[in-house]
Amino acid sequence: MRVGLVFTLSAAATLTAALAASAASLALVMAVDVSESVSTERYVLQHDGIAGAFETPQLADAIAAAGGIEALVLEWSDPDKTAVTVDWTKIAARDDAARFAASVRATQRSSHGLTAIGAALEAADDALGRAPEPATHQVIDVSGDGMANFGP
Repeated sequence: MRVGLVFTLSAAATLTAALAASAASLALVMAVDVSESVSTERYVLQHDGIAGAFETPQLADAIAAAGGIEALVLEWSDPDKTAVTVDWTKIAARDDAARFAASVRATQRSSHGLTAIGAALEAADDALGRAPEPATHQVIDVSGDGMANFGP
């Protein structure tokens, strides 16, 4: 629970600071570790943290005030086991943020592989390359619980 709260507050602070710095658009990829070392409880904790952040009225209002963002959730483990679980979503109001949070909560774990953080970053970069709108700011937020043990 404490980790989920820390993630929620950290995500809210990071996004709020990025949005406050400029009214330019933001493309955000949240890359979530689903390797074998991540227990079911920690998987749920990661997703609850992301969803909880977007359910926070202060964050939703900051996003709306900045004109909105595009957000995507990508799960990663082995190099060939990255999966977009919530595709690019425009978030420009509280209702959008709530729908995004519900989509995050509705996902099913995509893998239980090894830990290939390099491949995860490559997949996140590829996702940024196919963002629906050009973004002045691009952010990859990676969650993980261990060292890379496979891949780049």
